[in-house]
Amino acid sequence: MMRFWLTIIKVNLISLFLVYLPAFAASNPFKPVDDKTKQLNGYLTELSVGFATLVIIIAGLAAMFNKLRRETAMQIMGGAIIIGAAGSIAAWALS
Repeated sequence: MMRFWLTIIKVNLISLFLVYLPAFAASNPFKPVDDKTKQLNGYLTELSVGFATLVIIIAGLAAMFNKLRRETAMQIMGGAIIIGAAGSIAAWALS
């Protein structure tokens, strides 16, 4: 049991030194991945807002012409609002 805790302490000390060394602290090895993820998040946010707007328009027209019950149309519109807001909320949370 003591060897286990000594190993944990060694791993923590090594990771602590690696984080605070200037060579490791200055560079971010995941910067390309981070940039691509932010770019993808921007695309998906635009796509989700456009899709949600289209769904709300179609559901509203279907309810207006009595092709869809009002409760069902409201549920579809609520889901579309959640989908449209999800991209914006994720972008806000990641910023």
